[in-house]
Amino acid sequence: GFSGAFLINGLSFLAVIISLQLIRIPPQPPRDRQLKLGTHLSEGLRYVGQNQIVLILMSLVAVSAFLSTPFLTLMPIYVQSPNGPLVASAKPISDFVCSYIVCQTTASIPLGLLMGAFGFGALIGALFVSAKANRSRGRWLTLGNLGFPIALIVFAVSRSFWLSFAVLFVIGSMFLIQNALTNMLLHVIVPDNLRGRL
Repeated sequence: GFSGAFLINGLSFLAVIISLQLIRIPPQPPRDRQLKLGTHLSEGLRYVGQNQIVLILMSLVAVSAFLSTPFLTLMPIYVQSPNGPLVASAKPISDFVCSYIVCQTTASIPLGLLMGAFGFGALIGALFVSAKANRSRGRWLTLGNLGFPIALIVFAVSRSFWLSFAVLFVIGSMFLIQNALTNMLLHVIVPDNLRGRL
């Protein structure tokens, strides 16, 4: 049920919280002055405007978040809406699975498979980025920045469940490659005193 799923999801965050609590940061010298919030933010924005690389990296993330990421919210329409583009090709899969188990909602089977493909692609992308982090960052970032929207366009026009399933794996990996490398580069480029604001 929903309550069990939310409980398990909430418990999964405990590992991250405990890990963050175990991090020991060396003491920092006290700051001379406390900036007002507006001054604090404008200082960060001014840095972004003056540093072309940071501006490009921030723009990439902003455009991706604004134009591309909402497809995850719209995913149920593809397989659950009566006129959804993948409903017809996903029906045999739902029928097959529901012939072996009791299904409350048959449309949740293809939706779960599609979201799983995206998640597995993101996992593979994360492992890939962690293995290749120090070599050819720019090349892999370019691949993520081009591969993510191209794969998303293919997904948008697809009427085949299995093609969409495969493309969502690619979307997940490209999405993570793009975002992880952008964040990594921002953390490397930005000075310590501005990192939190950016």
